[in-house]
Amino acid sequence: MSASQDYEIRPCLIFLNAKVEDKKNVVAAAKFCRARKGAVLCADGGLKQALKLKIIPDLVIGDMDSLPRPLPQLRFKKPVFVCDFDENSSDFEKTLFWALERGFNTAFVCGVLGGELDHALVNIAMMERFGLKMRMVMLGRGGGVFLPEGLYEFALNKGERFSLLALEQATVSLHGARYGLKEEILSSPGRGLGNTAEGPVSVRVRQGKVWFFSDRVGLGLK
Repeated sequence: MSASQDYEIRPCLIFLNAKVEDKKNVVAAAKFCRARKGAVLCADGGLKQALKLKIIPDLVIGDMDSLPRPLPQLRFKKPVFVCDFDENSSDFEKTLFWALERGFNTAFVCGVLGGELDHALVNIAMMERFGLKMRMVMLGRGGGVFLPEGLYEFALNKGERFSLLALEQATVSLHGARYGLKEEILSSPGRGLGNTAEGPVSVRVRQGKVWFFSDRVGLGLK
């Protein structure tokens, strides 16, 4: 996925403390971030999920109440632990603030939907909130990109399935799909579920906000 305007990506991968559903995509995202001098971050107990994939993070952020006990002995690289005991913010929120303040503009996040229902809803709301300031990519069984107003392009192949879901209501144009849109209003849950690409897909969000979901959209960034 790329935006129409010049956009130099400075990415990070964030592990939340929930089961990783799509290991292949997450490992690829970690390599993508490393190759672009980005960072791998863990929101507290997300460290357990990263280590299961043999990924050593650069930083662990949070109140440290969900870390594996005892801490694993790492032979080579060791992460930095940033303790933040503010009870008014979640470990995910603390991690996003840390990334934003240090100039990261793209965040891949895994484990968003893997925990309890209340946590999942808060995680999605947090991504939508920070998605107005940085590009947010949800990694799970496929990927989802949060799109505020703007023009976006997705390098999909003919026949690939995707969905375009509005938050409440959005005015959207969609090209390169079996079911196109021209300055049309999508209302949640809308009719954007289960479309098919005819080739590369472009989305213009004129007003409102939408989620773009695809089996591999998260790794389409350039």
